[in-house]
Formats: sequence, C-alpha cells, structure tokens
Amino acid sequence: MRCEEKETLLEKYEKSVRAYSEAVRLLFDGASLPLAEFEVVYNVAVEANEASQVACQAFLRHGEEHGCIIWPAA
Repeated sequence: MRCEEKETLLEKYEKSVRAYSEAVRLLFDGASLPLAEFEVVYNVAVEANEASQVACQAFLRHGEEHGCIIWPAA
C-alpha cells in the first residue's frame, strides 16, 4: 500500500542528506580558510547534519506509528 506521507518524509530526508553532504564537501574545501570563515562553513555543516537527523527521525517515527515501512528480516 502506498503512503504519500512516507514518500514526502523520505524525500525531505533525502534532500537534507544531500545538503549535509554538500556542506561537508564545502567544509573540506574550506579547510585552508581563515578561522572566522571556516567557522561559518563549519556551522552550516553542523546545522545541515542536525536537519538531516531531524528528517530521519520524522521518517522513522511515521513508519513506526503508521506501519508503512517494512524492514527486511535481519
């Protein structure tokens, strides 16, 4: 059975992970920046990481509450 909310939450999670990945790439590229500029890039990466964790938790919580995520047997 298709669950639109699950799909929406998964899309948000995917976008937030991509944003975090890009922020980490910029962090790596900015390693030689002056400290003040590096801190700005670092803070963007930290915020992107937190956003991806929130999106993941929302996706997982919905799956548990709604029962629309079927995990393969371990």
